[in-house]
Amino acid sequence: TPAILTRLGARQLPITISEHAIDKMGPAKHTVSVEALKELPQAISDPIAVFHSASPESPNAFVIMTELKDINGDTVVAAIHLSRRIAHHEVNHIAGLYGKNRKKWFGEEAEAGRLRYINKEKAVKWSQSVGQLFLPKEVTRSGSKTSVLTERDFVKPDHD
Repeated sequence: TPAILTRLGARQLPITISEHAIDKMGPAKHTVSVEALKELPQAISDPIAVFHSASPESPNAFVIMTELKDINGDTVVAAIHLSRRIAHHEVNHIAGLYGKNRKKWFGEEAEAGRLRYINKEKAVKWSQSVGQLFLPKEVTRSGSKTSVLTERDFVKPDHD
């Protein structure tokens, strides 16, 4: 489990993805390539942003905005359900992986208060590349009720 997710409350558990979820990525349904799938571990470890899921069926879940693109050029997101029991094992399970073709969704989720982590540098690059502003008006520092972590929360200080 990536450090960003553990700082957001996820337990350090293996991450899994089912054959069913992978099957849904094919051309008939979703458009995530095998090449993008191979890059997924790194992409979820260093994402653009992480949102708390708005789904009432999955209150203990995050949506991870990656730098990956699907075959249509859309930003790939991973829906990860935390602390799921699958085949007698507790895991953090990737339930879905797909290109998000509605660019405004990211800003709407941030404005709705579901943004939990943002890499500001990557978010600016993404915003410039797609022509859609995504940065929230204000990123509250850790300690408040609705704090949003940033990449600065994961930088090790230099010791001279």
